[in-house]
Amino acid sequence: MKHLLSIFIGIFYLINCNSQQIGDRVTKTSVVIYNNSNYKISILLGVSTLKMDTFKLKEKEVWLSPVYNRDPTIKLQTQNKVIAYQLKLDNNYMIFWNGKKKYWDIQKTKKRQ
Repeated sequence: MKHLLSIFIGIFYLINCNSQQIGDRVTKTSVVIYNNSNYKISILLGVSTLKMDTFKLKEKEVWLSPVYNRDPTIKLQTQNKVIAYQLKLDNNYMIFWNGKKKYWDIQKTKKRQ
């Protein structure tokens, strides 16, 4: 009985470690973006400014990007103004209304809990 219990504990431990490693690999090849507004916001995101995908982030949503093999670029549009930033993989960012500049902006943040 003890031997069987040890086997189950060992298997559980291996599965848990593998899940953690897979999670770490995903976050190291993605960016987390938090929409700190009360509006749904559309963003363009991609590794090439020639081919970017559109994503819609709901208000107050914490969103994990697709997996990228290098740092992606984000574009945000406010009326006729478009801003673009190079993001770093495995980092967290927040979209917010920049009242001073009068457009949607993005800044790096600490990990959200």
